[in-house]
Amino acid sequence: MIRLLNLFVTLLLLSSSVFAADIKNVRIWPAPDSTRVVLDITDPVTYEVIRLTNPERLVLDLPASRLQTSVAKLDYKGSPIASIRSSQRPDNKLRLVIDLHHKVNAKVFTLAPNQSYGNR
Repeated sequence: MIRLLNLFVTLLLLSSSVFAADIKNVRIWPAPDSTRVVLDITDPVTYEVIRLTNPERLVLDLPASRLQTSVAKLDYKGSPIASIRSSQRPDNKLRLVIDLHHKVNAKVFTLAPNQSYGNR
């Protein structure tokens, strides 16, 4: 009985920590000389950036993360972004693919919470 209880507690702890961060919102701010895509997240994350060509894409892999909002209705007008797609990978990695109209010089970084916003 104790072995079953230990197994249950272990599984419960593992299942609660499968996702380290939730993406609660995605915002796009186009400006004349740049476009900012902001992911509002619940916790700090690590990430990997992959740049692909023909067609131009920016891929963002976020381990132990999940998308809790929709990217389907984002407004890309005035930006180099054609669309954003997402998929939840079997290893609990979230993949965001940013389809681009042309090559961009992308800078990807995280921001700590401040008085107005949480982790980004």
